[in-house]
Amino acid sequence: MSRNLNPSESGSVAKAQLEALVDEYAVARFYGVSVATVRRWRWLRTGPRFHKIGALCRYRMADLEAYLVSTRTGGGPQAMVP
Repeated sequence: MSRNLNPSESGSVAKAQLEALVDEYAVARFYGVSVATVRRWRWLRTGPRFHKIGALCRYRMADLEAYLVSTRTGGGPQAMVP
């Protein structure tokens, strides 16, 4: 059963969802790369997943973390042992 939201509730839901998204500058800081690198990743269709909202590109932190985990190489299982 779907729940109908009144305008004030739907506005706060949308605002909370948008606040959870970060821009390309935050992505660059997160990975320690330049904004140009983040833009290149988008153009090449590599890098973390993103949302296109009109002319804006926004990223979810969960997608940034998932991409970071997916790019892990080397070390093997012994790297996990303290």
